[in-house]
Amino acid sequence: MKLSFTIARTDPDEWTLTLNRDDTGERLFTLGGLRSEAEARHAAEGLRAAVNTAAVLRVEDLAK
Repeated sequence: MKLSFTIARTDPDEWTLTLNRDDTGERLFTLGGLRSEAEARHAAEGLRAAVNTAAVLRVEDLAK
């Protein structure tokens, strides 16, 4: 699975960060209301670090 981020200016004073799954074209997560491109890039770096270190759990484990 390949993931990518999109940062877009949605208003003159607002930016949006989107996490995409490239192999399916699915939008996994959107974070709006960011005040600057720098804030959006900082959020993307935090999400990237979290995704890279997240544990993979089996569905059976979630039911416990």
